[in-house]
Amino acid sequence: MREIASSHINNGMIQFEFDHAVDQHTHWLQNHRLGARADFTDLSMIHIDGSGVDLSGAIFDNVTFNDCDFSESDLVGCSFRYTSFTNVILENTCFTNSVFIETYMKGTNLQNADIWNTFGDGKYIKTIQLDGQHVNYTHEHIQINCKKFKLSEIWNLDDETLVSEVNHNDNEIDELLRWWNSWKNTIYHIINNSPALSS
Repeated sequence: MREIASSHINNGMIQFEFDHAVDQHTHWLQNHRLGARADFTDLSMIHIDGSGVDLSGAIFDNVTFNDCDFSESDLVGCSFRYTSFTNVILENTCFTNSVFIETYMKGTNLQNADIWNTFGDGKYIKTIQLDGQHVNYTHEHIQINCKKFKLSEIWNLDDETLVSEVNHNDNEIDELLRWWNSWKNTIYHIINNSPALSS
């Protein structure tokens, strides 16, 4: 079993340490024997530039992010338990299959972030599972499968537009429409009664 890459100098991380952990993680993703999975547990990251990195599968439990940029990054399958994001740019970041528990996201830009199949924190990213479909929503968006919609627009979409946007296989179209038409009002009422917090 390979070791996990981490840096714990006064619980803070500087850019050089972060870049080194990313390099080790890249080797880990490539199954290189010198690679190590990135584990940033209990660290504080201030002014870290993580834009465009691939840290899929990394551990960010109990991490404090302040004024960082992780835009355009792959954070697929990551763990964000008890993590705090303050003024962090997460624009166009992919969080597919990631877990958020007790996460704080004040001043954080989630514009166009991919939250498909994530487990939301129940505050800033909320998760609904209905009849085999996984839905996530934020203060402004809802994501069904791999497609994100504006909450202000999705309720007025006709069936044809919804299907073309979600890009299901032909044999799944009827099932998707059946599901959407069955659960649309329920989802609307859940979101209306329990909106996600604005970051």
